[in-house]
Amino acid sequence: MQRCPNLFSSLKEILVQQNDVTEKLFRLGEKQLNCIRHGDLEALNLTVNEQEQLARELDRLEQQRLKVQRQLEQALDLGRDCSLSQIAAQAGELQSELLELGRILRSSYTKLRDINRLNHLLIKDCLGFLAEATTRLNLNEARMVYTSSGEVAYETKGSIGINELR
Repeated sequence: MQRCPNLFSSLKEILVQQNDVTEKLFRLGEKQLNCIRHGDLEALNLTVNEQEQLARELDRLEQQRLKVQRQLEQALDLGRDCSLSQIAAQAGELQSELLELGRILRSSYTKLRDINRLNHLLIKDCLGFLAEATTRLNLNEARMVYTSSGEVAYETKGSIGINELR
């Protein structure tokens, strides 16, 4: 007979929720990659905001999982910092479900880490390219001006700066 059935059920539910949130984060990572590829800054910002909210939710769930695992360690006299496998061994009929949820979660974390790394590298490369292009074009020192024909251009002799036009 399984001891602590409510705690094991709580652990299972938390793992299910973590898997759900991790999958949503992965899909948002794919969306972020698409935004980067297409240069859609507005959609990228919205996606990053959604990711931040889900990351906070995932952190909250992780704290809940750790709390339940500590309670199980104590109730089952397992000692501190046991692995999910060690705890699942005491879960009776839920053992295989807990182990499978843990396996899926590890795999999801790996996929999420990989897409986040890719997105980070792409953003870093884009920013590096922009910094280099700005330097080469001397845009760091240039300022926007109105030409005599009324068009906006970079500062040239004989032009009036936008900030100077009254």
